[in-house]
Amino acid sequence: METPKRPGESRHGQGGPAHPPRSLEVTRPTVVLGTPQSKSEVTRPVIRPDQLVTEGMKARRREIERKKRAARLEKLIREEENAAIKSRMTRFILWTAVIVLAAWGYFKVQEAHSNQWPIMDVWIVMSIAVFAGIGWILWYQNKSDL
Repeated sequence: METPKRPGESRHGQGGPAHPPRSLEVTRPTVVLGTPQSKSEVTRPVIRPDQLVTEGMKARRREIERKKRAARLEKLIREEENAAIKSRMTRFILWTAVIVLAAWGYFKVQEAHSNQWPIMDVWIVMSIAVFAGIGWILWYQNKSDL
C-alpha cells in the first residue's frame, strides 16, 4: 500500500521536492536571450482593416445599407402623404369656416334689417365679393402645380 504524498516530496518517492518552491512575490519579467528587445522589431504583422473584411461581411453591410435606404425612403413617402392630407384637411376646414362665417353674417344682417339693408352694408358686401374674386383669379393664375 502506498503512503500518501507529503508536500515537498516527488511523485516517485525520491524524497526531493517535485518543483522548486515558488515565491509569492510579483517579479519583473525575465529577459530571454536571443529575443528582439527593440520596439522596431514587431512580433506580429500589422493587419489593415480592409484585410479583416471578407466578401460576406461586405455583402452584409451592403444589405444593411440597402434596408436603411429603403426605410428612409418609406418614411419620406409617409411624411409627404401625411403633409398632403394635412394640407387638404386644413383647406377644407378653412373654407368651411369662411362659408359658415359668411352665412352667419348674412343671416344676422337679414335678421336686423329684414329685406331693407342699409346701402353702406350692401356696398361693403359687394366690395368684399369683388376683391375676393380678383384675389382668387390672381392666385389661380399663379398656381404652379397645375
